[in-house]
Amino acid sequence: FFGPDEIARVRASIENTTVGQAVYGGAKQIIALLVHGRNSCGGGCYNDIPNEEKNLPNGKQKISNAGLYHTNPSYEDLISGSCSAVETQTGTHTNVLGGGMAIEAFDLLIFPDQVDADTRK
Repeated sequence: FFGPDEIARVRASIENTTVGQAVYGGAKQIIALLVHGRNSCGGGCYNDIPNEEKNLPNGKQKISNAGLYHTNPSYEDLISGSCSAVETQTGTHTNVLGGGMAIEAFDLLIFPDQVDADTRK
């Protein structure tokens, strides 16, 4: 946990350390699956991320089962004000959805001036 006065320090750690950059890269993949979806869409979707960014140094994917993290349809459902997609899902899906939304909230707190921030809030 951290307070508002520590946001700049957290941001600097993410931007300026190898570990911070690696962890944030994985977080951005989860956010892409949540906000934009899995299929290619010309920029922000998971399949638009270059493989060298998706993979660990040993060649394995950072997200081993991208399908599990493809929660965009439920996310879009919630944005529209409906809970129907969430009501029909398993606990695993809703846990992944909630985790992705927490990562997205952290991302917007630390980096509020992102190009798509207004559409994600």
